[in-house]
Amino acid sequence: MVIKFWSKGDVRFRFLSNFYKSFIEYPVHGEPMTFPTAEHAYQAAKCSLIEDARKFTDEKMTPEQARAEGKRVSCKKNWDMEKRWEMTSILEAKFYPGGILAEELLKTGHEELVHYAPWDSFWGNGKDGNGLNVQGEILMDIRTGLMYDKKKEPVEEESDEKYRCPECGSLETTDGSGGERPQGLCMCLECKHLWMPGENKKEEKMNLTTVANKYHLPADWENDPKYVNIMRPSKWGNPHKVGYCTVCKVNHIRGEAVKKFAEEFDHSGYDLSELKGKILVCCCKPQDCHGDILAFYANGAKSPEEKSVKDKKKFPYGVGYYGEPHPDDLCHHCFKNDKEMANLQIDVDEICAVCKDCAVKHGYLSNLKEGVNVKWTSKAKQVFVFGSNTKGIHGAGQALAARTKWGAELGVGRGRTGNAYAIPTKIVPSWDKRQIDLRDIKDDVEEFLNYAKINHEIEFIVPRIGCGLAGYTDDEIGPMFAEAPKNVTFMEEPGFESWEKYRIKKEGLVVCGTGHRPDKLGGFGHDVFMKGVILAEAIIRDRKPDYVISGGALGWDQMLAMAALNTGAALHIYAPCHNQEKKWTDESKELYREILKRAHLVKYIHEGEYTPQCMKDRNIAMVEASHEVWALWNGDTTGGTAHCINFAKACKKGGAKLKILNFWKNW
Repeated sequence: MVIKFWSKGDVRFRFLSNFYKSFIEYPVHGEPMTFPTAEHAYQAAKCSLIEDARKFTDEKMTPEQARAEGKRVSCKKNWDMEKRWEMTSILEAKFYPGGILAEELLKTGHEELVHYAPWDSFWGNGKDGNGLNVQGEILMDIRTGLMYDKKKEPVEEESDEKYRCPECGSLETTDGSGGERPQGLCMCLECKHLWMPGENKKEEKMNLTTVANKYHLPADWENDPKYVNIMRPSKWGNPHKVGYCTVCKVNHIRGEAVKKFAEEFDHSGYDLSELKGKILVCCCKPQDCHGDILAFYANGAKSPEEKSVKDKKKFPYGVGYYGEPHPDDLCHHCFKNDKEMANLQIDVDEICAVCKDCAVKHGYLSNLKEGVNVKWTSKAKQVFVFGSNTKGIHGAGQALAARTKWGAELGVGRGRTGNAYAIPTKIVPSWDKRQIDLRDIKDDVEEFLNYAKINHEIEFIVPRIGCGLAGYTDDEIGPMFAEAPKNVTFMEEPGFESWEKYRIKKEGLVVCGTGHRPDKLGGFGHDVFMKGVILAEAIIRDRKPDYVISGGALGWDQMLAMAALNTGAALHIYAPCHNQEKKWTDESKELYREILKRAHLVKYIHEGEYTPQCMKDRNIAMVEASHEVWALWNGDTTGGTAHCINFAKACKKGGAKLKILNFWKNW
């Protein structure tokens, strides 16, 4: 059997990919660093400057962004000669002996591991499957080493003390079998005492509580009783969030959120025996986590002054990763990114992005050293989107124009540089056509469309990418841009139709729904659900929308979605994430999957797991795409429905306010 792995392949083997989230401790330029993935570590290792390497420790940087950023940094000399050795060292750190990922690697046995990467004939299997597969070879070498270490593990010799009579201390014992050592019930030949071997040995095994990152655990960890989920919304969750905290009404960095939990947690009010000897599961480690506080008390400490049984260190309050770096694209003070920004020294040891307004307001400009010239940068008004090769060799066609006229950087084949945005449509600059799988191009197009929606103040100019030297057709690439936002402009090229024809037409009536979950509508019963479907069908027949957008959640969302399917209206599902149904009943999951299967379009707003923010972003995306909002809202001013309504009230279409229709009186 051949195991082919990549970041979006078989879920059983995604842990082999460099994109798999697995915090890795690895030194770069002699400085110990912790990276979110092996991809981050590899891109940092190539940096000639330690300042560049430190960027890749940012957990908020995705592996795709890390790979793109790695193409912009200055590389070490002789990197091509060193890169295989560096990758080997990084993967050895990832699959360290005794670790969970190492055990998973050992489970692959002696199967051949192949990095499925048609675009990469060095690390992967290449376009024709005959690539060098260096990454797969390294993993198999590491696996062999782990197997050898397993064989070398010394077998602890059994001590005679186990068979010493607890009464008289004699080693003259027998179980009547005639064997060298007793196997069952023993009798002392001196005093005739009977006992089971080992019962006299009074060992007190410490059963300690520890904290682990869920990304380091087996996929089915939730079914194992030795693990305890301490993430929100469990009772062990930290109510103080990193980012905007709804409890304190302020923005917290990680250390502040942990500190608030430590200050407020009343351990006397909880039965901590539930956590004794368990592995507490979070998504923070190895960074500071409120789980450290829970483990501290679960392991027997009574107060912050008492030393922890677990690690002999003092209370973990106030120690560790409390200086979490702030994102460079957000102002440290106002948390906005729509202003002119610069990186300024705001503290003794911290440099953060600060907008010009806050720099003036908080006095940073007056504290600058004499002669320092602050460079304020703002976003460009136009960005040219072009088809690139993954090597970033912009030597012909659209890529040459992007480099010479729009500032695209050589060596960067994906993402934004200068006033240009690269979408890979070739692996290498050659006359070979159709080098990249269309599914991979679609992933990059979706990433671009998300970027365009976030940067709504920029106009993105899109020509017929991939239809020249890359060898694809308009009908293969054009439909990928069907969901392009209004700030994407399709170029008209002589002899060809503009890709505007592929954009989903908004001339017809586009509506979206927002409303309550079943608990506020009368319950989860079938009769309540059908009541909502019938109401939604009547509204659709009356208003005659061309498109119905639903978030797919339980309650009004699914009632409206099912009504759209029953009446023949085009249904678009804007799902907040890939696993919003994770905690639903099996029956609800089955209905949701049926709706997804029958929908005209399914769009995932966030690629990761569920967060409260992804629900808000889902609401915003639905409202921005619609002309009307159909609500089933009882007037409650809190919750997701109220958030969606408030955003819709502030949203305008063509200078006019968005129409909001609330059908609660019909309910």
